[in-house]
Amino acid sequence: MEDNLPKFENREQLVISGETAANMRAAMSWAKFMAIVCFVMTGMIFVAAIILLVMGGSLQYYYPALGGGALLGICYLVIAVIYFFLSYFMYMFAVKTKRAIDNGCMQDLSAGTMNMKYYFKMTGIVTIVTIAVVVLMILFAAIGMAAFMQ
Repeated sequence: MEDNLPKFENREQLVISGETAANMRAAMSWAKFMAIVCFVMTGMIFVAAIILLVMGGSLQYYYPALGGGALLGICYLVIAVIYFFLSYFMYMFAVKTKRAIDNGCMQDLSAGTMNMKYYFKMTGIVTIVTIAVVVLMILFAAIGMAAFMQ
């Protein structure tokens, strides 16, 4: 079974050149910056969700189909939770990978790449769900238009 593993996984240590380490440090700095920006945006979405949940009844006139702002507030809350986890995985990827490069610790590199895997896996799932929702919305809109035309 171990014969099927890539060659670099059979070695005890992974050697990274100086240029690669410098490029990775720069990338990790940007990843950390983007994660912090995403945390701030998550906070803003969370505040908007709370405001919509609290003011839900007063928005009943403008958004009667959405139950006022309550349903919209719940949607924002779900989006905030998703963004939080995406931001967290990106931040941990940046911190652990940068620490691994600075200290030469293989465990930190493994933990960093694991967080990167979680980030991309979650991003992929969110993308698939979003595409499915858009397709359903287009389908329902087409059905509604067809019913309206008759």
